[in-house]
Amino acid sequence: MGVYKVSLIGPTGVGKTSIQMKVAENKFIEQIKSTVGVTFARKEKKVGDKTITMQIWDFGGQLRFQVISDILVKGSHAVLLIFDVTRPRTLSELTTRWLKLVQENITPSTILFLVGNKIDLPKKVEQKEIDDVINKYGFKYFETSAKTGQGLENVFDELATRLSVIEPTKTYHIKI
Repeated sequence: MGVYKVSLIGPTGVGKTSIQMKVAENKFIEQIKSTVGVTFARKEKKVGDKTITMQIWDFGGQLRFQVISDILVKGSHAVLLIFDVTRPRTLSELTTRWLKLVQENITPSTILFLVGNKIDLPKKVEQKEIDDVINKYGFKYFETSAKTGQGLENVFDELATRLSVIEPTKTYHIKI
């Protein structure tokens, strides 16, 4: 059985770990520590008669981890580019720092989704800024809340559907 590698990328504090935990374990921890390096979780989804197994990779968002993130992004079938809708700076960080790293380390067939997280809180990112990023890069955009789970089912249903037509990987090898 093969596995699809799904990488969660974005600045620190945008909710990557919370999304991973909510999707894989249906848990939310209010005060979660920043990820140091990378963590993994699995999620299975049915698409027709096929079971899609996603290995969700959560990367630390601190700049010091950006050095190894390029190595870890390689081989991703999908990348979720995540920002915090309550902190406008995270969208600009995502597009100026993290997106370049991702684009340099993926193939043309890699699925890219833009995810605005923390919609359970007052939104401070202007919709025009989000629309500009969507239009510039052609991303499919989702809004989510890792706390309530809102929107996450949509993201991973769409992701599983798109992955179902791609050949999975049998194993992953990381060379650092």
